[in-house]
Amino acid sequence: MGIIYSESIYWLSGFRLCCAIVVSPFLLNNLVFSFGCACVGGIIYYSSNLQFLAYVATKHAVSGITKSTALEYGRFGILSNAIAPGAILTPMVAEAFKQVNPEDPQAAEDVYAQANPTKRLGRPEEVGKLVVFLLSEDCSYVNGQVIAIDGGQSNAYGNV
Repeated sequence: MGIIYSESIYWLSGFRLCCAIVVSPFLLNNLVFSFGCACVGGIIYYSSNLQFLAYVATKHAVSGITKSTALEYGRFGILSNAIAPGAILTPMVAEAFKQVNPEDPQAAEDVYAQANPTKRLGRPEEVGKLVVFLLSEDCSYVNGQVIAIDGGQSNAYGNV
């Protein structure tokens, strides 16, 4: 048996360390802590593809850490939630569409968007609004949740 090397494993260690570093001062100040990020596609879609083993394991781990942090620290007023974004039209995604169809990247985007119930990709500002909500007082009773922001696409794969 060999050891699986993956940057995802190191990223996960960093995520957990970050949680520990961030939670400590909040415990001292009894403030609110909120959020991680787990990609919906990573949790659901890639689960059947072994070459993405470490990637998928990392996404599930972020979900588990989010829920465990909520259980462990909720009594101190610390909230832990994760965002699971779907296809969001960031510059990196736009560049990917250029690589798929250098002649007409918009056509590549349109084809990809057809798989989504909303028939479009998400916008970064939509994710930003969710982050603002999660960090606001209006979110004071939301804890331990992985919130998909994907136009409903994750419903085709099962729950996050």
